[in-house]
Amino acid sequence: MKDKIKERLKAKFSGVNLSEKRMDAIADKLKVSEESEIDDKLDELNELFPFADMAKHDDRERAKEAFDKKKQEQPKPDNAKVEEPQKESGTEEMPAWFKAYSDKVDQRLGAIETGKQTDTRKSKLAETLSGFSDTYKKIVEKNFSKMAFANDDEFDAFLADVKTDGADFQQTEANTGLGSVTKPAQSGSSSVKVASKDDAVVKGVMNAI
Repeated sequence: MKDKIKERLKAKFSGVNLSEKRMDAIADKLKVSEESEIDDKLDELNELFPFADMAKHDDRERAKEAFDKKKQEQPKPDNAKVEEPQKESGTEEMPAWFKAYSDKVDQRLGAIETGKQTDTRKSKLAETLSGFSDTYKKIVEKNFSKMAFANDDEFDAFLADVKTDGADFQQTEANTGLGSVTKPAQSGSSSVKVASKDDAVVKGVMNAI
């Protein structure tokens, strides 16, 4: 994937003279799982840190390297003054500069990925809840909005509980007209039996919060 990112970077921003070192760093940092995502990720990165500005920094680095190489190859005459390339005030060396850039990119891309993950999980939850009653859906959706999952395995376990508890909830609705309510989709959940229909609805909702 790294080579494909570099290929698209060269093609999409052909007028920007980035160094190989810079392109390698960008390709290593860019979080891409599918080739179709590369262009969008590059655009996002270019908005945060324009590649043209990176190229200017690279030009200064290349000029300095060329000067140092030339100085090493040619013996220095006695009493001769060698003019070094002028450094811009406040210019940082690449590692420190790139670290600041990297941290901001991580934050931005992390927020984007989190948003996409949440949307995907909402879609999966909606699909799992299809066919269940509106009462059950509202309780589970309220629980979901307050929950945090460490990984996809935890979320998959939550969906399994939603299915199991939903089936129990639906059965009690059919058998007793909400005479008993199952507390849905929570770790360690258990059925709660109550005497009246109204109390069952209220307690079922409160237990789910």
